[in-house]
Amino acid sequence: MAPCDLLTSAQLAAAGLGAGRAADTGPARSCTWSRQQASNAVPVVLLVMPGADLDGLRSAPTPVSGGYVEAEVGGLAALRTSGPGCTTAVDVGSGLHSMVEPAGCADRGTMIELAVANLLA
Repeated sequence: MAPCDLLTSAQLAAAGLGAGRAADTGPARSCTWSRQQASNAVPVVLLVMPGADLDGLRSAPTPVSGGYVEAEVGGLAALRTSGPGCTTAVDVGSGLHSMVEPAGCADRGTMIELAVANLLA
């Protein structure tokens, strides 16, 4: 499933997200949505990284945003950042799905949980 297809239009509307913009960088695929907050648009990015796993993130020399904490999303192993900014990476078996919300943590679980549930449905 393409990253931009992992959230339904109803889920996007409920989260205040606009239409997604797809992009590919090497083997990674992504979708970026914009959330209007005050006077600026804040990007929310979903990355799909085939073949990647959580061990690669755990062993990274410089953990982002204060490091990761173990988590679970939709019954699958995951890592979440523990500092400022919000990143959740979920091991879906064929690679990682990672949601990045740099502006705040209000939806840190909700959006990635919806994307994973839609993927597994």
